[in-house]
Amino acid sequence: MNKTYFKYKYVLIFILSLLVFIGGLNYKHWYVTDNLMVKRISLIYSISKDDIGNRNIEKLLYQEFQKQGIEVMFDKFYFDCSKYDEKERIEHVREYLEFLESKSTDLILTVGDQATNSLLSTRHRLLSSIPVVACNVHFPNEELIEEYDSQKVYVLRDSPDLKRNIDFIKTLYPHNDMEII
Repeated sequence: MNKTYFKYKYVLIFILSLLVFIGGLNYKHWYVTDNLMVKRISLIYSISKDDIGNRNIEKLLYQEFQKQGIEVMFDKFYFDCSKYDEKERIEHVREYLEFLESKSTDLILTVGDQATNSLLSTRHRLLSSIPVVACNVHFPNEELIEEYDSQKVYVLRDSPDLKRNIDFIKTLYPHNDMEII
């Protein structure tokens, strides 16, 4: 009886430890998913809503932010640049920026040359207060981009500029004393 008592005792301790471990994992998963930081990102596309690449970009962005512990909410603005001339594109983006002022947007992400050019051409006051990242820019308007050098605007070009990358990182984290080599 004494030997079987010890066997049951160790089996019971093992089972209880296993239950506590599994419960801890479930609690950690619940806590992490329930307490994600929520960020609102505005996506401005140069293309129409029906373009298949849009869903891929959003899916990849969502996955990457999830890895960082950030829950994202996307505000999407599509305008088919082939339908409008430059002045109309700029005016459409300006109206969208006026709409964004009423929301608490954390980042503006433009996709495409025309979206980037139209956004920066508005010279809207919101661009100085919200970080802007422009991607998929093949033919950048360098003169227009240089107007935003001192602000939180970064353009991902086909040919990367490492000095500009470092300067952009420093503008996003001004209080961190970092040394980038």
